[in-house]
Amino acid sequence: MPSFDIGIEFNMSQGEGTSKVDVEAAKTETAPDVQDVMTETVDGVEDVMIDTIAGMTETVSVDGEVNGNVEVAEVAQMAVEEEVTGDDGEVNKEIDNKSESVGLKPYTRKRKLRKLGDSIVNYRSPFLKNNRRLCKEFSRDEKIVLDWGFSKEVEKDCVYIDEEGVFITHEEIQTLQEGNVDNSIIDAFTKILNDREESNKSTKRAFIASTQVYAMFDFASGDPIENMVDRLQKEINDAAADVTKLDMILFPIHNHEHYYIYCFYTTNNIVDVIDNRMLPDGVSVEDKYGKTLKKMHEGFKAFCEKVQISSTTSWVPRILYMPWRHNSNHVDCGVYTLRHLETFRGQGHVWDSGFATAATNDGIKAQNETIQKMRVMYAAQVLLSKFNKERENILKKAKDYLKM
Repeated sequence: MPSFDIGIEFNMSQGEGTSKVDVEAAKTETAPDVQDVMTETVDGVEDVMIDTIAGMTETVSVDGEVNGNVEVAEVAQMAVEEEVTGDDGEVNKEIDNKSESVGLKPYTRKRKLRKLGDSIVNYRSPFLKNNRRLCKEFSRDEKIVLDWGFSKEVEKDCVYIDEEGVFITHEEIQTLQEGNVDNSIIDAFTKILNDREESNKSTKRAFIASTQVYAMFDFASGDPIENMVDRLQKEINDAAADVTKLDMILFPIHNHEHYYIYCFYTTNNIVDVIDNRMLPDGVSVEDKYGKTLKKMHEGFKAFCEKVQISSTTSWVPRILYMPWRHNSNHVDCGVYTLRHLETFRGQGHVWDSGFATAATNDGIKAQNETIQKMRVMYAAQVLLSKFNKERENILKKAKDYLKM
């Protein structure tokens, strides 16, 4: 069992149906054939089928009555567009209104459809065009903000800034499309998690921003331990957490282009190491975690002594062996870290993280699909966070972009 010279010992425990608008047309000699036109099918949205008379500009008979010159296809399309962009209501009601305005007999078979306005977005981002399924359950605001945020066409702006000065650029939010997640995303998400924790009645957690943890390791100025204690106190104060009631404090670590988590407890002498990757052959626990963990141990000990929140002054590292860990993924450690921060409450080696086991190829494939969904989910949560001072501004830009 490896141990540090400071005495740290590692514990190696282990919508259905379709609605059809029936239009009977008695065509003149010059009228073309009637054809069915179906609107584009979008995953998760009910198909709306509309029988139209293509290009007809002559006399049309609807339900046995003769009316004036009408282009029925245009009327039907206007009705659908009105529903897509308008307020609550029934598709049938919108069709009635349009029909009456041009002298058509109102359609009387009522059947309420799911409101399309919150579902259909004509994505411009190639990523979302190719991955519509990822946003299937999202609100319209979430969809259009993601479309704008993931687009390469728009001006490169600031997309997030909060009171603590966490700043996210357009390029940085796009790291949630694919590849290594920027640490500013994790910083913003820790603020969201700290806010959620205020309403938690059981386990009390505090989350420290990744950038601040990195700064704690900066020994360039002043006493390093005192520097870490001061920064840790500020982070917890910013989180509006009562330090005397905390059960655990989670630190996202970014080291050698890899994210993982240290979870220190105030109620016992354990520090959990939460990492989506296993140790490679030839690399020891101390090789991978020893240096950063030793610094964190010293700093957290000094912090606890100053604020008097723990009865212990020594924490034994415990490597968690989650069943979804594997080494074939080299780019999604940031997404795993976001999910681990969100769901871990001291459960030990196994908890409901949403990740499939990595014991089989099918399990790893399922994990990859889950990771894609989490990427867009976390992007939407960060962009539309109540802490984002740019929230209304980017919503307006996203809506304008959709109209271009």
